[in-house]
Amino acid sequence: MTIDIRTVELFDECKSLIDERGKTHGPIEETYKIIAGLWSIRVGVSIMPSDVCDMIEDMKWVRSKNKPNNHDNCTDGVNYKAFAYLLRERGL
Repeated sequence: MTIDIRTVELFDECKSLIDERGKTHGPIEETYKIIAGLWSIRVGVSIMPSDVCDMIEDMKWVRSKNKPNNHDNCTDGVNYKAFAYLLRERGL
């Protein structure tokens, strides 16, 4: 299987966004732990930090169905999926 150069460029962009937004928003583990705690209280069900990433990625997926050419939905969706995976590896 050959990988299209555009695929590599997309993943490079995703990585750059993680670096850039990490500087703005802080570490993902801390951020999503806080969000999970708030959402757990709001809905009365235990929500894990990885669940938060899954739900935000779901939102990005729905948005991409409504606006398929919105680049932001694609890159953010990829990153939220990766965050969910990493947080699950840590038991979160």
